[in-house]
Amino acid sequence: MEEEPDPGASSRDERKAKEKAEILQREIQRKSFKLVAKILKKQESERSQEESADLLLHQDTVQELCSRQVRRNVLKRKQEEVFDDTEALRCKVGQLAEAVRQAQHLVIYTGAGISTLRPILERF
Repeated sequence: MEEEPDPGASSRDERKAKEKAEILQREIQRKSFKLVAKILKKQESERSQEESADLLLHQDTVQELCSRQVRRNVLKRKQEEVFDDTEALRCKVGQLAEAVRQAQHLVIYTGAGISTLRPILERF
């Protein structure tokens, strides 16, 4: 009486092997990102030949990290508070007042974040 192999066990083993391969691939990618990030923090003149070769080998990772840095810088610039001179502020306030006067319907959204950099009380 020989037991026949369970067909479900085979597909389960294949699924487990696939999951393990994906985990290993992510680990390799994570190590690659760490290595490239560490190298990119150095000045070009301070990099060894081996490090320069690693950057050439992992060009896709270099491009991804550079694009992430660009996105981070854009977000930082968007979060900076802008200070206009008096004349520019008067012009902008005038444009806003004119837009409000001409509006047939006006909706104003306010709330969290409007006073984060200014000492405006949020609760009365």
